[in-house]
Amino acid sequence: MKRVLRAGADELLFLPLDPGDATRALLKISETRRREEVHVGGGTIVSLVSLIGGTGVTSLAANLALALRYAFDKRVAVVDLDLQTGGLSVFLNLEPERTIMTLTEGTRKLDSIQLESALSKHASGIYLLAAPKRIEDSELVTDTTVGATLELMRQLFDFVIVDCGTHIDSNTVAAWERSSHLFYVLDQSIGAARCAWRFVDLVGRLGLQGTEPNFILSRFVPGHPITEDQLSHTLAKAIHTRIPRDEKVLERVQLSAQDLWQVAPNSPLAKSVEDLARRLEVGSEVPDADSSNSLVSRLLNVIGARS
Repeated sequence: MKRVLRAGADELLFLPLDPGDATRALLKISETRRREEVHVGGGTIVSLVSLIGGTGVTSLAANLALALRYAFDKRVAVVDLDLQTGGLSVFLNLEPERTIMTLTEGTRKLDSIQLESALSKHASGIYLLAAPKRIEDSELVTDTTVGATLELMRQLFDFVIVDCGTHIDSNTVAAWERSSHLFYVLDQSIGAARCAWRFVDLVGRLGLQGTEPNFILSRFVPGHPITEDQLSHTLAKAIHTRIPRDEKVLERVQLSAQDLWQVAPNSPLAKSVEDLARRLEVGSEVPDADSSNSLVSRLLNVIGARS
């Protein structure tokens, strides 16, 4: 018995089995397995990118994180991989004391304590991993750091939203490789459609397994000469989500130092982002625990029948 306890056993059962003791032990196993399954594979990583500026990647990344937090009460973090611009902290009206540079210091393996010390908390409850304060420091961030950081964040948060900006390098590719959803953000312009084709070609040549890019039509204006159908035909793929153009609301958000849900929670812009968040939230649900715990369920039924 001493050897068994030293090996890590939490319970000792003696034959003949007492139904009460056995049931309690099996329930403990069931609860442990349920908790592990909730975190199997960790949270959902969502990357947003564009090859041209002005499509609203940063504002969409921040608002998507806020929608997941406000509408679905999820644990959410946003990562600013637009390392030279660092627009997420400005959009969220945060002045982070620490940035992703904190995670590049030292040689020890990244842990949750080190990661949490680099995060800045927004009033909404979401967390930001900010870009470096100095432009030249962005060159010190490596794909190894980005990969390890995202893998750890996946274990701590339900959703990790990554703003990849418009610059593609090994860091952004490291994020794409770990993403459950990869969104290319474009607007109603010929240049945006051409760049989207270049992006699709790049993703194909990279050979990313299990990561198929989808398109978000941002700053959508009804009646525009370039229609959604035309873009879908050009890209040979349907538009995943349409986000309406609302410069006045976004301007009010910036000038008031508040977020979209404080300024215009019922606006078409907020509702469209919530719809996107809902689609992501539904797709992230874990399998029914009853089916995965069938062995434990059968054992509990057998013991119950014998008692």
